[in-house]
Amino acid sequence: MKAVKCFLCIVFAIVLYRPTRSDAFELKLTREYCNEAIKYGNQHTGADIFNTTTLKQASFGTYPKAEGGLIMSKYNELAVVSSMLAIRGKTITPEKIKEIENALFLKILVIPTQDIQIPGDVNITLRQGTNNILPQQIRFGRKHNKEERKTVVGLFHCDTLDPDARTTIYVTIKNNRAKYTVDFSDIK
Repeated sequence: MKAVKCFLCIVFAIVLYRPTRSDAFELKLTREYCNEAIKYGNQHTGADIFNTTTLKQASFGTYPKAEGGLIMSKYNELAVVSSMLAIRGKTITPEKIKEIENALFLKILVIPTQDIQIPGDVNITLRQGTNNILPQQIRFGRKHNKEERKTVVGLFHCDTLDPDARTTIYVTIKNNRAKYTVDFSDIK
């Protein structure tokens, strides 16, 4: 009987403490989760959203003030898009929600510290353990408010990333390299 109780305790502990997939890597969001993100964006309109705990946990460096970047999960993207629309009295469209929901990529946005002409002047590499993970694509994003500098977006396929691994982000702009350590499990 003691053996059975011991076995059940071990099974319970394994189930209870089993690592769970980080929200940042969810390929399919529930309707409730999408609504939560949109509501969050509507409550924190405009640039105020970047001062919230949720977005600060997804930021690295001194983003959005200067160098660094933002890990743009589906939740964060829904919240940011909703926030930027809400400040103009608009709401996110069902088409945009579906586009974000169906994306297979985790986006990492960086603000170049130098003037660049093409997105290829910026290299974003993720390191998890001994694995170096390169983006599927690098492209320009929106202009960064006052400085009129465009952000650069790296698209990383979610299936290539380990949501439980400690991750180092290397951002190389021309010959300058910056290093940031992030924990994906903290990101919604």
